[in-house]
Amino acid sequence: MPYELTDSIVNELWQESEQKGQAAWADTDTEAIDWATLPHIGRLWQCHMPLQEGLELEIQEWEMLEALWHNGSSEKEPDLGFGLTFCLSGKVTTQIHGLTDEIEEPIGYYNFCSHSEFRETEHWQAGEPFRRLYLGVNPFQVFADYTPQQRQQLPRELQQILAGDRKPFFHYRVITPEMFQVVQQILLCPYSGMFKRIYLQAKAQELMLLALLPFVDGGSKVAPSKLTPDEVDCLHRAKNILINQLAAPPTLKELAQKAQLNQRTLNEGFQQTFGTTVFQYLSDHRLGVARQLLTTGDLRIEEVAQQVGFAHRGYFARAFRKKFGFSPKAYRQQHKKSGE
Repeated sequence: MPYELTDSIVNELWQESEQKGQAAWADTDTEAIDWATLPHIGRLWQCHMPLQEGLELEIQEWEMLEALWHNGSSEKEPDLGFGLTFCLSGKVTTQIHGLTDEIEEPIGYYNFCSHSEFRETEHWQAGEPFRRLYLGVNPFQVFADYTPQQRQQLPRELQQILAGDRKPFFHYRVITPEMFQVVQQILLCPYSGMFKRIYLQAKAQELMLLALLPFVDGGSKVAPSKLTPDEVDCLHRAKNILINQLAAPPTLKELAQKAQLNQRTLNEGFQQTFGTTVFQYLSDHRLGVARQLLTTGDLRIEEVAQQVGFAHRGYFARAFRKKFGFSPKAYRQQHKKSGE
């Protein structure tokens, strides 16, 4: 039976873990980060970043020890207007009472939803890491300088909010390859401090644009996918396998077997879903993680290369230079200078 989760229970578990040294938080000028290992819940990491007036970014990563369910009011502030939630991994079902039936949050999709004070019930399944990226938007602030004519080009739902109509809405759409690439750039942000905020503000605005375009009359039309929802789920499982096994990834045949796909569907579906090939995605993610390790840790370059799956420093250095325009050593030195 799922473990019932309430805000008061979370606070109690957090205090218990904090006393054991298993929970902590950090609050800087640019972000607030919580991380902990909580009884029943498992490991969690979440980061909240206000990027500009009316625009905030939140990343949630949880690893459930057991199935959980939460029944309460929405956590999002109604005055934000609307949110865009990108479902990247995990098994979750949601019901916003009075607005939706119980629906599964499909991996590889995002929802475009008004903020309200409806009661919300969520069920999280154990066994698979849960990751979500969320953009909260106050359209009165983000679109404050838009003329009436410019506002007419926004999605109908946003025009209604700006006109004072608080009619709730909830829509699902597939995450396109273009959106997915921006999501990855956000998750692998190479900067820190002020430059991180500037970079993420630009990427969040780009992601918001791509996510809203399908709802604009006469806007961007996304070709219908020939993949089934189960196949999309399997493709995201394959992606997560690559992420979790950077140092020793499976062969293409092994990956297809683990993801429960045939190799043709894996190859063609991966390209269609993520806008790149399996091995190009693996290479890009390895280099992105390496870039983070070079700027946030004290590992030697050889150790960074080995940690992300490059057996030879020379090959790692060539791939890194081709991707970022600097050698790993020069990139680390440049980052240190920019932080001084």
